Amino acid sequence: MRRLPRQPLRDLVLDTLRDAVIRGEFAPGEKVPEDRFAAELGVSRTPVREALRILEYQGLVETRPKQGTYILKMEPHDVLDGLRVRCALEELAIKEAIAGGQDWQNVCDELQALIDGMRTAYESGDQIAIATTEFDIHWHAQLVNSAGNRHLTHAWNTVGAPLMIWTPEAAFYPIPESTWRGMVTRHEKLLEVFRTGDADTAIEALRQHIFSRPLTDGAQSATDHS
Repeated sequence: MRRLPRQPLRDLVLDTLRDAVIRGEFAPGEKVPEDRFAAELGVSRTPVREALRILEYQGLVETRPKQGTYILKMEPHDVLDGLRVRCALEELAIKEAIAGGQDWQNVCDELQALIDGMRTAYESGDQIAIATTEFDIHWHAQLVNSAGNRHLTHAWNTVGAPLMIWTPEAAFYPIPESTWRGMVTRHEKLLEVFRTGDADTAIEALRQHIFSRPLTDGAQSATDHS
């Protein structure tokens, strides 16, 4: 890892640690080596601990008394439960954005701009392991933010975003390709449905996007793909 400039330390450490998790440098259930991490980044343990507190609040790590901080390990049923909550939040965002007087086509244009940005990231040689995950998070965060409901946004940031980092979630996605192209294609298809402006159709497409099969099929049919 590269050494970091001095300011703002906490945010830089937070981004670096989060990216390390995305790259798979820390496995679920693994203890976070605070001392080594601080030494590699050229910082004290204070900003590292501050960053870990934020990550714990976001549901990415857990602190065990007298043991240290560990990367959160989610069981399959925990992932599925979390995805159900995330899906419900995004469904509500669609309903509120379409029915609340928002310029829905403008929202769709903003989502398309993120798709275009993903292509640019790939073509410029960005680290795809990070860029792909960041694209997925930002795309769905933009969808949620379009509702203009800060309580909804807060709830999604707590439940939805962390689930999009962990590889177990990928088992629920019917992605035939493990590349950025598959990710972009899936979001383009979803966006095509969004542009119809029909909330019910958009919600059903969202469910298909998040789960391998509709939520009404039940938990077992979703986990069949894990």
